[in-house]
Amino acid sequence: MGLATDKNEKVLKEADEVMGGKVLEYEAKTIYRDGMKEGIQEGIKEGIKEGIKEGIKEGIEQVATRLLQRGESVEQVMDDTGLPSDAIENLLKSITVK
Repeated sequence: MGLATDKNEKVLKEADEVMGGKVLEYEAKTIYRDGMKEGIQEGIKEGIKEGIKEGIKEGIEQVATRLLQRGESVEQVMDDTGLPSDAIENLLKSITVK
């Protein structure tokens, strides 16, 4: 293994001398671009996932608000939406404040 590593280092050193570091620079740029591309894709994926979760939450809260406005009880809204009682109480307070 030491021989292969020495040979690889020698090749890289010779290429660096001949090409003025362009080979190593290109490899670094490729690694950087690949990392950026992967990071951007992962960020988009996570952003979409979080956006969907937030949209679903807001939709459920809108339904709960409408149910409360129609006179449904906190218990009924809990059954219909799956929201916990404290979240429904907060929605009820925001309705009565307006």
